Amino acid sequence: MRNCTFFLVGIMLLLACNHDDISADQALQIISKELKYPGPVLHTINKADPKQAKQARNSSLIEQKLLTVVPEGEYTPKGQHPIEPGPNAAPYLVPAQQPQDEQFVDVRIADQALKTPHDVKIRTGKNGDIALVTFTVVYTNVTPFAVLVKQRELNKEESKTVFFTRNEAGEWHIIEKPGTLFTEFGY
Repeated sequence: MRNCTFFLVGIMLLLACNHDDISADQALQIISKELKYPGPVLHTINKADPKQAKQARNSSLIEQKLLTVVPEGEYTPKGQHPIEPGPNAAPYLVPAQQPQDEQFVDVRIADQALKTPHDVKIRTGKNGDIALVTFTVVYTNVTPFAVLVKQRELNKEESKTVFFTRNEAGEWHIIEKPGTLFTEFGY
């Protein structure tokens, strides 16, 4: 009986010590898979939105024949939208993943990729089963449609943070809403 007790205690210690912290390589691998990096950065154009039509009129997208926009003050012909993709827009148009209202069209504004594991910062929780991972995203192949998204600085690297938890099997995964699990990190 005594040998069984030592054996069980040994197994429990082995299991308790077998929980490795998440590594930068491992975190980037999970981020790549779950958040789909590398990949395109998309923007949805609402072809009936007067604000987007005004923004398009104030850009060079019309001269580049990437968009056609009904001039301000003119009526939009029945069955058409004030904004339509132009003849040169085809390389930037993204087919909808699911059936989409004809009023909306997705365009690629850039490509995004993860930087190296050296740029990853990891903070592991006290119990070792949660982690806060900060990583860097770089943007390349910025398209002319990027002028429609002025709030994003695609010429700069962007720092992002995700929350990880470890399940009972010891596998790490990303969670979208951290809830009270991450209060020790100030979230």
